[in-house]
Amino acid sequence: MLEMSHFVDVSERAIVSLVGTESLDLLQRISTNDVAKINAGGSAQTVLTNEKGRIVEVISVLDRGEDGLLAVGQSSDPVALKQYIEKYIIMEDIILEVLSDQMTHVMLFDSMQNVADVIHPSVLRECLIFDEAFSTVRLTHVVVGSAFRQVVLKELLAAGVVENSQSEYEEFRVLNGVPGFPGELSLLYNPLEAGLLPLVSFTKGCYVGQEVVARLDTYKKVQRRLVRLGMKDLPAELPEKIYHEGQEWGSLTSAVRLSGTLECRGLGYVRTGSELVPESLCFHKGTEAINLVVES
Repeated sequence: MLEMSHFVDVSERAIVSLVGTESLDLLQRISTNDVAKINAGGSAQTVLTNEKGRIVEVISVLDRGEDGLLAVGQSSDPVALKQYIEKYIIMEDIILEVLSDQMTHVMLFDSMQNVADVIHPSVLRECLIFDEAFSTVRLTHVVVGSAFRQVVLKELLAAGVVENSQSEYEEFRVLNGVPGFPGELSLLYNPLEAGLLPLVSFTKGCYVGQEVVARLDTYKKVQRRLVRLGMKDLPAELPEKIYHEGQEWGSLTSAVRLSGTLECRGLGYVRTGSELVPESLCFHKGTEAINLVVES
């Protein structure tokens, strides 16, 4: 475990604003979670899926009151996020705008500090702060106009919050089983396979892909799941096929070498029940079979 709070700059992530009285109704209609319950100043995580129930994007919806909503994604393609939402606007009076290039977005992980106690109140008024949860991991996000970038970074650093690189965050992410885009969050997988069950409402009514996701849950038809994996070496490329006794068994989607060690860890999708064969999985690197151990 890290001994202090850390943050990483994720300003490349998609941010799209929605302005119009029907904006929340639209997101309620096209995403998996019950976002209609958000209050002004609040946020909620939800998944955008296609008609087959596969993951298009995982977003946090922020209610800014009279300023409308923000949809903050995991990907670095705000245009794709905007176009997906636009596709479902029929008669609604909603204006969408890409804001990624106007905002600074930092994310605190393994945080031991309350952001509100770190940033001066005069700056805090300009910030949008929200949490995301993936399994047992809590990630705290700070989104602020680019004009306040240096002030926010300075205050985080002055409070002892350590700035990490993307590769350092990637190590944390993989070790803690946090799905990322595009490895684990993509059109190849559905929310139940990705461990995003808390972001799916089975009581709110219809949304895009709802019938498929509900059927998978009702009839226990989820055939693969996202797991953490241990290995002695990294694959030559990603994704990499996972095998069990010569049969294709899944896909290795993320992999890192742990800092200062020869140990490697990864994330991947494997068939349900793979915990029963924890030492019989492998991937091929040239002529060598690299064994994989399911850790969760």
